[in-house]
Amino acid sequence: MKLLITTPIFPPEIGGPATYVYELCRRWKGNHDIAVITFGETVKPLSGISMTVIPLRYRWLGSVQRQSRLLRQILKQGRTVDVIYAQGPFVVGLMSTLAARLLRKRLVIKFVGDLTWENAFGQGNTQKFLDEFLEHPDTGWITRLKIKIQKAVFHAADRVVVPSQYLKNVLRTHYALPENKIKVIYNAIELEKLPFKPKSAAHRISLLTIGRLVKWKHVDQIIQALHGLSSEQFHLNIIGEGPEKIHLQRKVKEWDLERKVTFHGSLPHEATVEMLARADVFILNSSYEGLPHTVIEAMLCQTPVIATRIPGTTEIAREGQTALLVEKNNVTELMNAVRWIVDHPLEIREQVQRAYTWTKQRFNWDENLKNLEKTLGNR
Repeated sequence: MKLLITTPIFPPEIGGPATYVYELCRRWKGNHDIAVITFGETVKPLSGISMTVIPLRYRWLGSVQRQSRLLRQILKQGRTVDVIYAQGPFVVGLMSTLAARLLRKRLVIKFVGDLTWENAFGQGNTQKFLDEFLEHPDTGWITRLKIKIQKAVFHAADRVVVPSQYLKNVLRTHYALPENKIKVIYNAIELEKLPFKPKSAAHRISLLTIGRLVKWKHVDQIIQALHGLSSEQFHLNIIGEGPEKIHLQRKVKEWDLERKVTFHGSLPHEATVEMLARADVFILNSSYEGLPHTVIEAMLCQTPVIATRIPGTTEIAREGQTALLVEKNNVTELMNAVRWIVDHPLEIREQVQRAYTWTKQRFNWDENLKNLEKTLGNR
C-alpha cells in the first residue's frame, strides 16, 4: 500500500499525533511505501520514510500561506498514492479533503478530540463541556463555521478512525455521521523497557498527574485534595505545561504547599514513564477525555489509578477492576480514594495486576495495525 500521511506535528515536537505517526511509520516502513507531510521547522529523521516539512514563515497570514503550501504538496505527492491519512479534521484535514476530492483518492481522517471546543474552553470563551457545546455553540460565528467545516470534512472522508466509543458517539450524535463511516481502533501503547520501581519510603507517598495544564484537567482540585489530606507523607508531582500553570502555582503558594508540590514542566517521554513507574498513585481528574493515554501507561507501569467517571476514561478505568473512579469536581471523593489506596495495599496489588493484564492484551500494536490496515485498504 502506498500511503500519504498528513499531520500537524511530528517528533521532535511532543504530542499524541507526533508520537503516533512516528511509531506507525517506524513499524510499517518495511511493509508499505509511506510519505509524511507535516508542519514545523525540523523533524526527527526516520530512514525509509519520505518527509516534507512545511514551516510557518510569516507572522501575518502565515497560516493561510502554510495551508496553501500543504494543499500543493498533497496534490503533488498524492497522485500516486492509494490513500491519504489525515491526522485531524481541521488543521490538516481540510486541505487533505480538497486534495483527495481533486485527485479522487481514498481519504481516512483520524479524530482524537475536538480542537474547536478545546480552544474555546481553554480560552474561557465557553463554560460548556463538549457534548453541550456541540449541541448549542455559544462562542460566535467563527466557532460555528469551524464546526461546519469539520462536519463537511467528516462527511467527505471515506472513513473516520477514532480511539474510543465515546468519540464515535460524538460523531454520530453531533456530526450526524453514519455508523458505517466510523471505525473504532484503540491506540496502541507499548512500554518495552520499564525502569525498576522501588517501594516508596514509608513516610512519603508520591502522587502524580500528567497532562497539559488546561482548565478541564482540574489539577487545582488535586492540589486542593493534597491540602485537605494535610499529611507530610504525601507529595504531588505535576508533569506538563499549559495556560493554567501560573494559576496552579498561586494555589500551591496560597495553601502553603511549596514543599509538597513539584512542577516538572514538559519532560521527554522516557523520563515521564520513569516517574510514572515510580509513583505510588496516578491521578487523572479531567472532566473531558477522548481516550487518556496516561491512564493506559499508568496501568502498564502497574501504578494505581484514580480517575474521573467520564466517557472515554471509563472505557479503560473500570470501577474497582482496573482503577478507582470518582465523580468530577468532587475533591472529597478524590481525597477518600487516595486514602483508600494507602490503606488497602493487598486489594490495590490485585487491581493493578488486573489492569496490567487487561491493557497489555487490548492496547497493542499488532491489533492496532491489523485493524488500521483493513480500514485504510477498505477491507
